[in-house]
Amino acid sequence: MKEEKIKFIKLILHAITSFGTIGIIISVCITYYGIKQNTEWNRRVKTVELVGNFEEQIAKYRPAMQMYFPFLYFKGNKKVLDAEVAEKLWRLTIDKSGNYEFLKDSIKLVSTRNQIVGLLNYLEYLSQAYMEHTVDQEIFESSLADAIILYHHYFETFITASQNELGYPNWQPVTNLVNYVNEKRLVHPTPPKPGP
Repeated sequence: MKEEKIKFIKLILHAITSFGTIGIIISVCITYYGIKQNTEWNRRVKTVELVGNFEEQIAKYRPAMQMYFPFLYFKGNKKVLDAEVAEKLWRLTIDKSGNYEFLKDSIKLVSTRNQIVGLLNYLEYLSQAYMEHTVDQEIFESSLADAIILYHHYFETFITASQNELGYPNWQPVTNLVNYVNEKRLVHPTPPKPGP
């Protein structure tokens, strides 16, 4: 009888240990799922904050961009910053014989260069967040990617001039984002939205 009680107690202890292990595994899975959901939520919140602040941040640079590069804001613009002008802007030199009015005033030149650098630094911040997956990819692409691609396209010659001068890639996250998104869109093009 004593042996039966000992066997029964061992059986109960074994069952408790087994259920405890299963309970721990289940609680770890639930905790992991909760953390994953919380991370996704935080990602979406961060993305919405970035999207919400985008216009305010870009507004800091827009007056200079509209003054010196008005065609940047024309619908369907395919024009880019002239490579020679981009190099002069990067090196802060003035071409007295140039066709660009802003090159005749060194103060405007320095200000213009600083505005471009500030804009590209901000776009680098956004692009790094995208490339490191700290933001929701889908929301980011639908809200900000086209604007970043536009600015990169226009100032690509300026980026190249800086890289040639410095000897290393400058604003690389912006270029990486543009290449990644463009490649992704080639592989999985977005269907056109139905018209009214």
